[in-house]
Amino acid sequence: MMRTNFLSLLLAVLLCTAPALLHGQQPAPILGLEQAIGQALQQNHDIRLATLNQQVQQNNAQPGNAGLLPSVTVGGGARYSNQNTRLEFAGDAQPPLDVTGASTISVDGDVTVNYLLFNGGTRMNTYSQLQTQSQLALLQQQQTIETVVQNTSVAYYNLVQQYDAQRINQRLINLSAERFTRVQERYKLGSATRLEVLNAEVDLRNDSINYEQTQQALENARKDFAVLIGWQPDTLFVPDTTVTLASPMDLQSLEAETMARNLRLAAARANQLNSNFALKSSKGALFPSLNLSGGYGVNQNISEANFLELQRSMGWNAQLRISYTLYNGGVIQRQIQNAQLNVQSQEVALEQTQNQVERDLLNNYNTYQTSRRLLGISQRNM
Repeated sequence: MMRTNFLSLLLAVLLCTAPALLHGQQPAPILGLEQAIGQALQQNHDIRLATLNQQVQQNNAQPGNAGLLPSVTVGGGARYSNQNTRLEFAGDAQPPLDVTGASTISVDGDVTVNYLLFNGGTRMNTYSQLQTQSQLALLQQQQTIETVVQNTSVAYYNLVQQYDAQRINQRLINLSAERFTRVQERYKLGSATRLEVLNAEVDLRNDSINYEQTQQALENARKDFAVLIGWQPDTLFVPDTTVTLASPMDLQSLEAETMARNLRLAAARANQLNSNFALKSSKGALFPSLNLSGGYGVNQNISEANFLELQRSMGWNAQLRISYTLYNGGVIQRQIQNAQLNVQSQEVALEQTQNQVERDLLNNYNTYQTSRRLLGISQRNM
């Protein structure tokens, strides 16, 4: 009798508290998948970091960073001295000159333009590398966005499954409770055995345990998903359990679109292109460099202990300089060899990425086809 009263009380508590546990005292707002993805894209820290990195690489991809633009510098200075000076001249035409506290003031200023005319094409290849790195950063940003969308979608549908499992377990408790009540009445009337009562009791206990476990998993999944999209863990919401299946997809069209638009493949191709530019840039060191500089300068010197009290000069100047490295310990050759090895490495990485993308596509397509068949079987069973 005590066991029966305990089970009845347990059943009453579960049936009364289940709706509150699932929805709270107030109806929780329904969160759709698109809304969840939009929230995740706004709040995700990885996307924000990738966006900032992309902006940095975009700023770096400028001609000036590759040395394609001239540099202009402005300089100037002034110098003052006060000294006791004695000047002795050759011959007897001029007696020695002693000046105490002679002041000397020197002032100069100049504007210089410097431009590298040629260095074996290194500048153009460096600029191409900077542009490729900017494109890579953009691809990484897009990959991060895709990852967030994928993770959000997977977590959302897992949460939907948890809600469905919770509702199913709630219905199972109701059925077990009805069965237990019927068996109790039949036992009182003598049409059921004690074993049937015990079996119904065990089923009710098991269904109650499953419900509690499912409820805990549901609450944990809801909190995890709230944090994933940037909400507080205790935010109340209910996922939209209505799922609309897309039309069947064709494998050949998927393969063509994947090979053309997959971001992993695009990044691998960009890395391969970047390695070729790096190789060309390193080969530029085999050529001489030609540098042109010119400017305008002003110099003025005022001295109290000199024949010339004022000396001033101003005018233009230009210089064309060529330089060539004859030997530097084989550094250039090693750099070229390493760049060639890196080109080969990126070619292997591209081939590996292509194989991986094709494998992932086939595996996912097979999983998709199997899931559709299982869904069809389940619908026919219903």
